[in-house]
Amino acid sequence: MSCFLQLAHHKTCLAKHDFEGAKAEKNKISKVVAEKKKASKGKDPCEEEVAQSKALDAKIEELVTKREDAEKQLEKALGSIGNIVHKDVVISKTEDDNPVLRTWGEIPKDLVVNGEELGKLHHHQVMHCLDFIEMERGSKVAGHRGYYLKGYGVMLNQALINYGI
Repeated sequence: MSCFLQLAHHKTCLAKHDFEGAKAEKNKISKVVAEKKKASKGKDPCEEEVAQSKALDAKIEELVTKREDAEKQLEKALGSIGNIVHKDVVISKTEDDNPVLRTWGEIPKDLVVNGEELGKLHHHQVMHCLDFIEMERGSKVAGHRGYYLKGYGVMLNQALINYGI
């Protein structure tokens, strides 16, 4: 782990710890106020505890912003980590430069996936015909290539995941 990433993670953990500690302290004060008011049947104004509670509210707000800043720094540090690729992987901007390392079975010479004839459809077209995916809503949420699995598509996905495990 890089030094910057470790530092960002450490800051995030400390900020969360401080925030949770302040919330726990506020909860204790609230319980004390409730007990005193119950014991005095509402006659004790608990001014000291209320003042402490208000001071903690301000501290909690400050700790929230501190925690959010630390989380943003951690996200930025995590975003700088790239994919780990094999040393033989060709670095290129297009798929055209990628060599075929191996194939399995024979590829029919007359097979042309044109996206128009049954048996020659792209995988996403087959999934759409079987009502496995929802492309429109997925692309609204995740962008151009986004999709939602639905119905048997979800079940097929889960079956493949379970098979892989």
